[in-house]
Amino acid sequence: MSKSFPWIICFEGLPAAGKSTLIKTLLGILENMGLRVLEIDLEIVKEYRSFRQTMKELGIGMHHLIRSIIFWVLRLIQDRKITSIIDGGKYDIILLNRFWGSTLANDLANGIPRWILSWVGKLFRIKPDITIFLDVPISVILERKNAQSFEDMPFVKRIETEFKKLAKKEGWIEINGNQPPSMVVKTTMKAIGGQFGVLRKKNLFKRPFLKLVGPQDISFLDLEEKRAS
Repeated sequence: MSKSFPWIICFEGLPAAGKSTLIKTLLGILENMGLRVLEIDLEIVKEYRSFRQTMKELGIGMHHLIRSIIFWVLRLIQDRKITSIIDGGKYDIILLNRFWGSTLANDLANGIPRWILSWVGKLFRIKPDITIFLDVPISVILERKNAQSFEDMPFVKRIETEFKKLAKKEGWIEINGNQPPSMVVKTTMKAIGGQFGVLRKKNLFKRPFLKLVGPQDISFLDLEEKRAS
């Protein structure tokens, strides 16, 4: 059975790993190829900022169960909004800046039972076609970000461990985010190109105006016909 567009590429990893910078760079590259690309993060949920502010005012910290429940709700709202965007048919690729994988890593690190998270996960309609795990050592991240954000270092290390477990279990593409930025972009483009090629061969994707070439070519998407602007 063929999967209709858009392709959803999700980027996961610790805060300050470089996901936002990478996404914005890829967005420009893909748009220059003539593709219709949309970047989405949790800001698409209008209630996100107000929920965060309320949690701050109430003193609901990283380890509080209520915080986890609130983020489940926010992710489910995000899921429905993405579904609506897909149904609109305006985009070829969606670049998703963190999704359920980030929530899982945080909640597993907090000791929330897997069976509960599995039950919540079944409520989601969206499943990324490709997930990129940008792996950057915590020591490097601390050089990029104010260390005060990582006051609970044991918790951050547990999150890092859970991310790596999820990457292995779910078949995420692991990218060394400690490379020079240009190499991170090039490596990611090659990885995505190779993965799309595999999916194409398995007949999971069909789109007449797109052609997928090998992962050796950073320009892995070529337009076969021009789209009217």
